[in-house]
Amino acid sequence: MEQSFISPNWHVLFIHFPLALLTLGVLIELANLIRPCERCRTTGRWMVMVGGLLSVITLTAGIYAFRGVVAPGALDPDLKWHTVLSQSLWSDAQWSLMKDHIWYNSIAVVIFLLVIVLWLGGSDQWRKKIYVPLLIALLVGMGLMFAGAWHGGEAVYRYGTAVNPGVLRAGQTLLSTPPGEPSTGILWYIQPLQLHLVLAGLTVAFVIAALGLTFRRWNESCDLPITSVSKTPSAFPIAEPVKDCCECACSPCIFWLLALLSGIGTALAGAWSVMDGFTVKAFKENMEMLQQADHHRLLLHVIAGVSIILLAIILAIVVHFSRKRCLLKDILIGILLLFVAFQLWLGILVLYDSHTGPLTGFNAVEQVQQPTTQATSNQPTSLPAPVAPNR
Repeated sequence: MEQSFISPNWHVLFIHFPLALLTLGVLIELANLIRPCERCRTTGRWMVMVGGLLSVITLTAGIYAFRGVVAPGALDPDLKWHTVLSQSLWSDAQWSLMKDHIWYNSIAVVIFLLVIVLWLGGSDQWRKKIYVPLLIALLVGMGLMFAGAWHGGEAVYRYGTAVNPGVLRAGQTLLSTPPGEPSTGILWYIQPLQLHLVLAGLTVAFVIAALGLTFRRWNESCDLPITSVSKTPSAFPIAEPVKDCCECACSPCIFWLLALLSGIGTALAGAWSVMDGFTVKAFKENMEMLQQADHHRLLLHVIAGVSIILLAIILAIVVHFSRKRCLLKDILIGILLLFVAFQLWLGILVLYDSHTGPLTGFNAVEQVQQPTTQATSNQPTSLPAPVAPNR
């Protein structure tokens, strides 16, 4: 991977925000069960929401980070995953730790997003009913996040994962033996492909917030005045319905528009990563490239990205002019979520396993044929296929 201003990648920066915000937000939520405080509760819930949404960006940045450090050298879009595995220098212990790190944190992110959508979108009565289950889900998500963080830290600090090999001797710096050529200019600070994945995570975060606020608008009007917490003690005072989150401060249309702008930025960063420049010639060359059979994954990735942008525009307009729920809105939201999931999967295939191959999984290990020689036999003899390490 090329040298950059932030080494080895931006994932090392983003991981701290969800950890800090979610931990403090959940602790405030638990403290309010004992000693209710409206302002503290509001602050804690904002921390949980922002931390949960930032965990999506951390996840997509981690997708880039994992691909960049799993094997030495710069990213090659033509390499298939089994070839990348064969070039990896990681030990079995490193693979085991990273596998747990990825799974634990991925499941935790899904839990956080579900909690955010259910809480933002729920009516006051619904929030009373699901408060305890959502709090338990938050605690489970926090446990998974801590476990994933521990496995990631062990991989880095115990086994030197993602640390430049040969720099563990005393007196050497991390960039003393760079694995790739240094970038210059703006590329030293911003890598287009890494920016593309971070903005993709930001787009998903805005979509999740927009969905929650949209459901909230359908359940009850946000134009009602903010209610205060009842002074009468209850079993769970913090669970009392209070419009203390962003459903009163923000319209769902704002988040749909933010998702739209972020989606456009994601598309531009993606184009930057594959084009030499934003010129007419470069655009034509890349359009011709997308029409080739060996780039069908990338073509579908582009189509799905454009579809997400269009759906965000449609939903922003529909939600703005209509506050009532209808079948058409449910269908549009369902299609959008399918496109987001499909786009994430396509992005992983394109980044990890080249632009060509099946859409349901990674490319299989290729068969290598041994050339025939007069000294042995006239019949071609096939060598055993290279088997990827059992990670």
